[in-house]
Amino acid sequence: MKAVRFGYNIIFMIFFIVLMTLKTSMNEEIIVKILVLLYLFLTFLYSLFVKSEIETQFLTVALFFIFIAEILVAFGYVFGYAFFALTHIFLIMYFVKITHKNIIKSYQKFKYLALLILLVIYSICTVFIENNLLENTLQNVLIVPIYMLLLTIMLWKAICVFIQENVFFTRIFYGALLFYLCDMLVLFELTTAQLLPLIFVSWVAYIPAIFFIEHGRQTQIAIYGNQNKSSIWLNLHSV
Repeated sequence: MKAVRFGYNIIFMIFFIVLMTLKTSMNEEIIVKILVLLYLFLTFLYSLFVKSEIETQFLTVALFFIFIAEILVAFGYVFGYAFFALTHIFLIMYFVKITHKNIIKSYQKFKYLALLILLVIYSICTVFIENNLLENTLQNVLIVPIYMLLLTIMLWKAICVFIQENVFFTRIFYGALLFYLCDMLVLFELTTAQLLPLIFVSWVAYIPAIFFIEHGRQTQIAIYGNQNKSSIWLNLHSV
């Protein structure tokens, strides 16, 4: 299993370097999309390799949906974005499943403060995007705020995971944060704002976002895979 994880780490580094090289120097969009799809497919297969508890399988389903979404969007099917939404729904379910209420009890104030800050950011970004849409269609007006709300909830639940103070939870949070930033920047592409430098950042964040979430999950399985759920939370509480 260690060899497989090491191989996945090497694959991530190779894909990330190649993608950034293509994006910055050659701007080969078709090749970039193919490589992104290949990386997502390999990550999905990697997630299937290890037997895991039911709560971690929500992440496997999320990886499957994001792979399908990228394929559909690449071929110009607008309904592919619905699969991106499903990805975030299953990420939320995964974060809820691995969050233990007893551990985060002393962090209730911080948890709700984080939610308040994220809702403020959500409100500001929603107003800005809605007022600056390139195509002010009913579809965009309705879908954008709903999708942004899913992103906000996803990141908030990741913060709830993060405050459990464990190394694999930290990696999962980093992945969720990068995922949030990536998708928010993509939504800004729908506006008249000139944000091309920031749009490039979305490409920089995308692959590492997937890597950190999956790597955190695999680290969780490697450390606690042979224990039952109650003993896992007992050990986490003592970390």
